[in-house]
Amino acid sequence: MARWIRFQQGSRVGIGTLDGDAIAVHEGDLFDAPRPTGETLDLAVVKVLIPCIAPKMICLWNNFAANAQKQNLPQPAEPLWFIKAATSYLARRTDQTAALL
Repeated sequence: MARWIRFQQGSRVGIGTLDGDAIAVHEGDLFDAPRPTGETLDLAVVKVLIPCIAPKMICLWNNFAANAQKQNLPQPAEPLWFIKAATSYLARRTDQTAALL
């Protein structure tokens, strides 16, 4: 399965697939048949960006059902939704978060 990444290198913003520490750069739209350019970048020379620009993220609470069970919270009869602000999508990159990539 491809691991897609959106990145910034200088003033350039791009997309690509991540394989270890290498990014295979693609052109086009991430959600509309992106095409490989043949260019490869080292992950260390780019800034990792959120996957896409969105003003908000609407989330389904049911994704946290296992966490609710741990806290002995009842399962709601109807799906519950919550909104995350755009500023909460990606934390500042640190050595620890870089190790997770």
